[in-house]
This record gives sequence, structure tokens and C-alpha cells, in this order.
Amino acid sequence: MPNPNTELISVEILNVDPNDSRDVIVEVKNWTTCPPSQQGKFVFLCGVQLNPADIPTGDFEDESGDKSSDESSEETSTDANTDAGVVIQDIPDAFPPITTPLFFRIPAQSRLTILAVPPQPLHPPNPCYEIRIFPPIPTNLLFSSFGLSSDSVPQEGNTVLHHQFTPTSPVRLVPRGPLLPPSPF
Repeated sequence: MPNPNTELISVEILNVDPNDSRDVIVEVKNWTTCPPSQQGKFVFLCGVQLNPADIPTGDFEDESGDKSSDESSEETSTDANTDAGVVIQDIPDAFPPITTPLFFRIPAQSRLTILAVPPQPLHPPNPCYEIRIFPPIPTNLLFSSFGLSSDSVPQEGNTVLHHQFTPTSPVRLVPRGPLLPPSPF
């Protein structure tokens, strides 16, 4: 059960590869609506908030059409790295949240942080959200997710560490047998 003191969802993705960038797709879904909707997300690279207009969308093909795991033209500077925790009040209003799945290429030896405000349920205290991370090449990536209080304290019951993330298989929607029992006639 989610902790009612959770005021912020934090998704941390670390690219520990010393040389190569890694691609990820991240979704934070609000399941208090039917069908689920994308939760607004704020994106930080090494502690610096990114403008959604500067984040490419779509697939990970480079300009030549080749899919590449190494991005040498990465323009984002990591020199402004801040190790201080981000609290809700610190989320700048300069950039709007991203309300679509996030396609991102994480540079080598970098930390991607996605922050989202949890959905407000119709029947408190049951916010229901899902975090989906799709790494085309999962090697050298570490994932963690935390529900944070307004003071950036991880909340018990809302923490999922790297080893607790599990890959899911597609759900089989076609039944294997007949839907109805055979007719007696």
C-alpha cells in the first residue's frame, strides 16, 4: 500500500558504463484514471533540470538512420552537478512537465532523475501509479524508485530498488481453450 506521506515520485537511473551512452524509455502512469494516463514528469540530468523542448522525442536513431548506443554529440553539461536532494519546492516552474513517455539517451557515467507528483486519488489514501522503464540494452544501467516526503525522505512502502524491478512478459489475451462449454445439442 502506498505511503500517504508520499508527495513526490522519484525515479533514478544510473548509467555506470564508462564509455557508452544508454537509451531508456520511462513512463509514469496514473492508474487512478481509466484508462491510465501519463503522469507529468520533470527530468534532471546529473542534478540539472532539462528543458523538455531540448529532449529529443521518438526513437533513438541518429541522423544517418543508424541506431547507436554511443552519442558523441551530447550537449548537456554535467559540470553543474548538485548532490543536494531536490524537494517539491525546489522543482523549478521554468519548464512544463513532460506528459508523454520519456525517450532519453543517458550519457556514460551519468544519473538521470525523473520526478513526478503522484496522482490525487478520488478515494484517499490510495494513489495508484506505475513506473515502467524500457532499456533496449539493459547492461550497465541501475534503476531505483522512491516515494518521497515533502522533505525528500524516502517513504516506507514506496521504495523499489534495482534488484526488485522485474521484466514483464506480454500478457496473453487469447484463451487457449474454448470460451464456453460445448453445447449439449
